[in-house]
Amino acid sequence: MPPRPTPPAKAVTGPPQPLVSRIDHLGDLLRNLPSALPENPFPTLYNFSLDPELLKDGGHFAAVGHALEISFETHLLAQQGRGIIFTERGERVNGLVKFLKTGVKNMSPGERTTSRQAWIERLITAAVDSGAKIPSRKWKVPVDSSGTSANPGSAT
Repeated sequence: MPPRPTPPAKAVTGPPQPLVSRIDHLGDLLRNLPSALPENPFPTLYNFSLDPELLKDGGHFAAVGHALEISFETHLLAQQGRGIIFTERGERVNGLVKFLKTGVKNMSPGERTTSRQAWIERLITAAVDSGAKIPSRKWKVPVDSSGTSANPGSAT
């Protein structure tokens, strides 16, 4: 019997993994904004949603940029010579990650590159400047009630 032909490779769709990783990193930072920031305040300027008219006329790139410009009042920040800062924490801010992933999924490769430079890296810097700190992940060996390591391969 002749060998089976190899099926063609599936086309890669969606944003590249390095971009998704940067958005995920932003999400980690946003979940670790300082507790001194108000949690889900009302009213808020943050409205991470796509304007249907702008989406129709300009696509995802324009709609994402517009929503971020309004939410972070970048027109005022530019006049004041300041960068973006996060003024709250919580569900709304954490929703920014899903918003960005949805947006970049529907952008062209060039728009994704521009969006990463114009927004995602700026937002990561803003989260750090706003006091976000990702706690270190230290491995802890479980200890049973007798005080010995529950990991059979370790010497206590």
